[in-house]
Amino acid sequence: MKRYIKSSVAFLLTLVILLTSYLPTIAASTHTYSTSSNSGERDEVCVTLDGTGAGSYYTGSYSYANLTAQTSSQLFTSLRTLMRSTHKYVSSYNDCHNYADRTDCENNNGKVSLIYTGYDATMSQWNGWNREHVWPKSLGGDSTTGGGADLHHIRPSDAIVNSTRGNKKYGEVSGGSSVYGNNPANGCLGGYTAGNYFEPLDNVKGDVARICLYVYVRWGSDWGATSITSVFQSVDVLLEWCALDPVDTWEMGRNEVVEDIQGNRNVFIDYPELAWLIFDREVPSNMTTPSGNAANGDSGNQGGNNQGGNTGSGDNGGNQGGNTNPDDSGNTGSGGGGSTTPEVCTHKNTEIKNFVAADCKNDGYSGDVYCKDCGELISEGNQVQSDGSHKFGEWETSDDGRTFVSYCTVCGAEQIMTVETLIASLDSDAEKILILLTLGISDIEILDALSK
Repeated sequence: MKRYIKSSVAFLLTLVILLTSYLPTIAASTHTYSTSSNSGERDEVCVTLDGTGAGSYYTGSYSYANLTAQTSSQLFTSLRTLMRSTHKYVSSYNDCHNYADRTDCENNNGKVSLIYTGYDATMSQWNGWNREHVWPKSLGGDSTTGGGADLHHIRPSDAIVNSTRGNKKYGEVSGGSSVYGNNPANGCLGGYTAGNYFEPLDNVKGDVARICLYVYVRWGSDWGATSITSVFQSVDVLLEWCALDPVDTWEMGRNEVVEDIQGNRNVFIDYPELAWLIFDREVPSNMTTPSGNAANGDSGNQGGNNQGGNTGSGDNGGNQGGNTNPDDSGNTGSGGGGSTTPEVCTHKNTEIKNFVAADCKNDGYSGDVYCKDCGELISEGNQVQSDGSHKFGEWETSDDGRTFVSYCTVCGAEQIMTVETLIASLDSDAEKILILLTLGISDIEILDALSK
């Protein structure tokens, strides 16, 4: 019998060793995070909040259970209040550069991981990399204060990729152009662009989605970030990217360091499933999140929200119904489990956003049509090809005083005009004499010019 037991145990141990050698490693069950510099690793999926500051951040009325029991509009307000009230140090624009080797290093290596290319730059390579407004400043507010300097928002980026992305929305592109980094990230792919959209690589899509969610909820109208669709192709694309690229330990590590500096956390890194709830959407049951609550079905039911709006249910009385989220108008619910007929916006008042004029060098964009009343995107615009027209500045006189040069303010192209060309363009002798005298032309040349 003893021999049988020993043999069985040996067999089981061998089986365990064989099985575990083939099991995929997602991430360690716990990760030791530092608040002094980012100790996380890129693409190592974060599957637990153990070892983070989340436990002491979400307490009282902001506990996970309380947050997920709220309606979408209540949740939106609660998350904004939480992130605003704990934001104790408002960073400067220079902080985004000076703290980069703390916030954006990987595994405490003291380097700077550039957001789109993933290239590890050094602090001394500054100017080859610069600061990227993930939510473009032209679609938000002031570029160097408030939301434009928030450490949860601004990311180090290869300067060329940053410039190429410009103020394009994030979205899916088809048949677009590849965007590569330059010095220092020579040849590193940073994404794709076509028309008015920029599509980062798959392992960055979740990062930009969660950053934009933070800016939208934390800053909102305080910084001009009033509609998520002003920076994303659609809410559906944003949520799809958030699920496609789950939070990694690097994002979580950055969350820890930024909290240590400015006091607040990006709640969508700790609980990405809350993004679905603020837009009144059902959380995917197979979604990987740091808390694990989405997969466990513990993300809440929004107080009985049904698809298409908050209608509520019996005992909850619809949780006051009504979703007032600016990007997801929803329907107004009623108590006792009843529902009212939703009011459908007729989109009578529209406005054009994101218009970009074409010029001699760059394509333009006709602009997207939005409803002024409900904020819904009615129709997307089209790319407008470069018209080749230059915007010349004022004429400058050359050293010889007989030639004039004007430069295009966009591409630098020049046009040249001589005194002879200028005089020939004038009909009045008085105008010719005035111009020639102003330029100090000799009497003989004046008489010669007038005789022509």
